[in-house]
Amino acid sequence: MVEIKGLRGPAGEFGAVGRVEVPANSARDVYDFVCDVEQQPGWNSGVKQSKVLDAKGNHKTLHQVLQWNFLTLKGDMHFILDQTEDPSALEIRTELQRGTMMRRFRSRVTVSATTTPGLCEVEMEMFMQPAIFVPPVIRSVVGMQVRNQLGSVLDALQRCLQQRHQLSAGAAAAAAAAAWLSHPLHDLVSDDLDDLSSDDLAVDIEDSDRWDSPRAATSALRRHLKPLQAAAGACERRRAEPAGAAARDGATGKGQLAAGWVSERWLTRGLLGRSSWLPLLCAVVALCWSLSLYHARSLLQF
Repeated sequence: MVEIKGLRGPAGEFGAVGRVEVPANSARDVYDFVCDVEQQPGWNSGVKQSKVLDAKGNHKTLHQVLQWNFLTLKGDMHFILDQTEDPSALEIRTELQRGTMMRRFRSRVTVSATTTPGLCEVEMEMFMQPAIFVPPVIRSVVGMQVRNQLGSVLDALQRCLQQRHQLSAGAAAAAAAAAWLSHPLHDLVSDDLDDLSSDDLAVDIEDSDRWDSPRAATSALRRHLKPLQAAAGACERRRAEPAGAAARDGATGKGQLAAGWVSERWLTRGLLGRSSWLPLLCAVVALCWSLSLYHARSLLQF
């Protein structure tokens, strides 16, 4: 909302001061935008042309062509202006050198941060005195015209900065989406997204005009990255299970093979190798054979 208040200069100039809150990443961004006077015709319909004639440090000489309307009269005013910029104070001062139908003109623009994140305040003060005498009868009309003109400028500035901020948030969302599409997790969970709330994600993107900043746009997408990461983890675990089972089966087979190998080794080396069991076994076999022969011979004698 634009707030406008009428003022009167020390030399009888008609003046006004206005304030408006605009969305921005920082007050310095808004200050740099306002300092770029050559782009004013793009957002301020009252400025037909704006050009920097000379620039030295923080001082610029400008040529501006303004449209003016008063009652049924319309025309163009050519101004040569001196503009002084103060980056430390985020302040811009402009003063008339010479101009059409204007004896005095000066303005001051100050940009300051607010307590609300993502917003800053722009204050603009303007004083003017026409080159012709203004009868007391129409002084109030001229004062109202100055207030309306200042309000129109601040309103146009607010609309332009809102559009730029929305585009910036949209660009941040697009960059985050592009980063996600190129992320390895995207391909990993592309077949496991049925349980995710795609409707909520669509609402966040469609309501991007209400995002306060690119950070909010990124946060909106980040909220949906957590379930994607959870799905990726589940997918990885499922893919790892067959490999783990195969590893366990392989380990079991190796264990059984090792057990068989140990048994074989024990038999071959314990019974047939260099062991004291072999002579004893041979003696037992020979004894059994002798007893068998003796028993058979006894049976034949009967």
